[in-house]
Amino acid sequence: MDEVFQRFLLTFYTIVYGIIVSQFFSGWENLIRFRDKIRLYNIHLLWTILAFLFVIQNWWGLWRYKDYFSQNFICFFLILLNPIVLYLSTLFLFYKYNNEKEFDYKKFFFENQKIIFILFPLLIIKLGFDSFLLRNVEIISLENLLRIIASFLLFCVSFIPQKYDYFHWLFIFIVVVLFLLFTRLFTWNISLLV
Repeated sequence: MDEVFQRFLLTFYTIVYGIIVSQFFSGWENLIRFRDKIRLYNIHLLWTILAFLFVIQNWWGLWRYKDYFSQNFICFFLILLNPIVLYLSTLFLFYKYNNEKEFDYKKFFFENQKIIFILFPLLIIKLGFDSFLLRNVEIISLENLLRIIASFLLFCVSFIPQKYDYFHWLFIFIVVVLFLLFTRLFTWNISLLV
């Protein structure tokens, strides 16, 4: 396919990621704007920041697939599934608050934690398959090992009962370390992406 078509598809992906990022900004805006009526929950706030970093890292990693966008519709759709899942996860991270009565984010977080922490591991596993199918990354590689560990940990988070919410702090720390390690090893330098 020609370069113009590839740029067109890349622009489409960028718009989709822009919509996802706007979900985060509007969610955080509500947290700030209605802070007198919203009971914040630190763990929820930290997970939203980590999810946002994951979205940005995912968008950054999109450049690895720039040559595959325009190959065929299946490749296009496979790569498009990533932002679709990310968008769906944002729907469960933020409540659409409209200046109603008081709202408790701790309750909201634990009501949605299973969905959130099943969507993210599924996406991470899918990214591993994308790397295998499209970029010929070995199925058994450090990149995919980090993905498996992160997916397993995030999946475990979905089962933490509210009374043991302190386990979230441990998982947040481990996920941050894995995220920084993965980002440093595989997406830090643009020369790795070309």
